[in-house]
Amino acid sequence: MKDKVGLIGYGSMATALAKVLTNNIVKLNWIITNPEVLHCIKTHRHNSKYLAYVNFDLNKLELHSSLESGLNNSDIVFISIPAAFLDNVLSKVDKSFFKNKKIVVAIKGLIPNKKMPLHQYFEKVIDIPLTDYLAILGPSHAEEIVMEHFTHLSLVSKNPLMFEMVAPLLDSYFLHLEYDENLELAEYAAVVKNIYAILAGMCIGYGLGDNFLSILITKLVKEMKDFLKYLKNDIEVDILQPLYLGDFLVTAYSQFSRNRSFGILLGKGYSLEYSKIEMKQTVEGYYGTLTLAEILGENIKKFPFIYSVYRVLSEKSPARKEIDNIINMMWENKY
Repeated sequence: MKDKVGLIGYGSMATALAKVLTNNIVKLNWIITNPEVLHCIKTHRHNSKYLAYVNFDLNKLELHSSLESGLNNSDIVFISIPAAFLDNVLSKVDKSFFKNKKIVVAIKGLIPNKKMPLHQYFEKVIDIPLTDYLAILGPSHAEEIVMEHFTHLSLVSKNPLMFEMVAPLLDSYFLHLEYDENLELAEYAAVVKNIYAILAGMCIGYGLGDNFLSILITKLVKEMKDFLKYLKNDIEVDILQPLYLGDFLVTAYSQFSRNRSFGILLGKGYSLEYSKIEMKQTVEGYYGTLTLAEILGENIKKFPFIYSVYRVLSEKSPARKEIDNIINMMWENKY
């Protein structure tokens, strides 16, 4: 492939993507704005902050400390930055640097200060036509990707030609790649599954067992379907697909899930502030909950489980109180 490929980000998923991409291309333009991480990769061939056990062949990397230089040398740009901080990073460079680029995002969240899903942000703020935009979604922990565990990825775009362009870059025996065109639904589903994973974690931290969790998950899946129908009632969503149910399940049950771990701390009775500090990494569901609440306004009350998490994260309602309310409502068949 003649297109030059770039990557912005240095977190877990960015590191996993760098590993996969360098297996398929001659050279990757990796843009790393953190001096410590950049220095560590240059001198020790690994990321000091995330997935430090993954080593890189420096001959396959062109490392950049600035967005400008990396973007100038790239035609296809992969981006893996937490949604909560994406605008702060990209706004530091003139959007003309993104002109005529193909954008591939591996991000699950909303843009807080813009109150937008990711595809809308790139279209309206960065001026990327949706025909040049693709989102990597589905059940996918970075830790398992670098361990080459079999993983299903959905490559979601309005333009099937984007799938044909991006799929060869990710080609791996352990990655199953599937095309989907329902961009808005897929990106919003990735937001709400993080919110639900926080709730699942809260219930685990509270001490509730698998029996209860199985019923809760069943009801959360129903609410997810109702939420997606609320967004676009002209599209019938197959909630059982990996893009929806699969991604939700792995986030709710996996030990690698930050959202679940965050919820467990809250369910054990730790304060919101302590739980945020203890996580040490970005919890997308926290920011996603607050931003989605702003987007929905009073309509958030149509989705009781999302609203319960919002009360914990915004109004600082005790997690255990919310769980007690959920148990009572479920037992009375009101959820």
